[in-house]
Amino acid sequence: MPKRRVTPFTRFFIAIIIIVPLAFFAASYINNEDPVSNFKEMVGIEQTTSTQKKVSADSHSKNEFEEQIEELQSSLRERDKEIEQLRQQLKDCQ
Repeated sequence: MPKRRVTPFTRFFIAIIIIVPLAFFAASYINNEDPVSNFKEMVGIEQTTSTQKKVSADSHSKNEFEEQIEELQSSLRERDKEIEQLRQQLKDCQ
């Protein structure tokens, strides 16, 4: 059986396969996070809580959103009036 030499790229590739996961797990451990759940979340094996946030946002009634829109529109109107008053004062000063 002939001897085969390991090329520098193969050494690099093997080092990356070993070093990157170790660094990831070490960084997760240092940040007081669970490395396995972080890995599952990155890969997509485990669903994140963002789907739960979407469900809770959908549970709001349409009326609540309409009320919030009306409040924001009224505050916008008030600010527009203030801006217009300030512009008039600026014109009067000049």
